[in-house]
Amino acid sequence: MGKNSETADYKGHRLTRAAVEAAAERSTSAHSTTTMSADWYVLIGGRLYYVLDIVAEATDAPRTKDPRPARIALDELGFPIFCLAYRELLDQGNPWRTGRTAVPGDGPS
Repeated sequence: MGKNSETADYKGHRLTRAAVEAAAERSTSAHSTTTMSADWYVLIGGRLYYVLDIVAEATDAPRTKDPRPARIALDELGFPIFCLAYRELLDQGNPWRTGRTAVPGDGPS
């Protein structure tokens, strides 16, 4: 869990817990949609939201493709952050930690 502060900086925009919670009230949760197509989620009031969508909604900042600043800001505010693990990640582990660079079946037979 993050620092649990009341404000965080998001790319020069001031982000507050209240603004994030209000953005969640106006937004559709990720698990209510037909697909969970992003990698990074934030848990707000028992519902998952895409970190990029919530931060853009809460700050009126343009939505970007890089989730790292959004994850960091939301973590600073004390919100739990989750990452979607794909089948390969579950089966093989994180390549940065396991040293694996390919999954079985990759490369020459």
